[in-house]
Amino acid sequence: MTPLEPIRPELSRQIKVLRLSRQRMSLMSVATHHLPAAAVAAAVRAAAAPLDAVGTLADGSVGVISLRASGTDGGAGVEDRFLPRLQASLSHYCRDDGTFRVWFRSVHRWAAELGTADDIIASLFDAPARPVRVRQEPALLTMPFRPLRHAGYPL
Repeated sequence: MTPLEPIRPELSRQIKVLRLSRQRMSLMSVATHHLPAAAVAAAVRAAAAPLDAVGTLADGSVGVISLRASGTDGGAGVEDRFLPRLQASLSHYCRDDGTFRVWFRSVHRWAAELGTADDIIASLFDAPARPVRVRQEPALLTMPFRPLRHAGYPL
């Protein structure tokens, strides 16, 4: 797997392109001290939507840029879709107790209100990091095939 590039150049490029649009930009970050950086990067890539950009931020966390048309959810829809996918992609890293935490931040801005990438990155680092619990996925029970008892068919 190729290492992640810094996200700042891609963020700057998207702001320049979308400056006059009615697009919303979401910048999210994921960090944890429980896993190596490569594992976190792989999990975030797996959880990101196909058109999202993923890269590193200056603090070492993994950032995700997500674009969407104007809406009334204020960005919550992006998080509501991303976080379950992130939890699923990280669940196989759980330790013996079955859980661990990642720290998640997000900000949502209109592309037109941003001058540079630093504007949205500063907002992200001003936002409080909130813990997101990752739980181990329950194992699926596999049973050998056993036909149901049906009238007229002896077992």
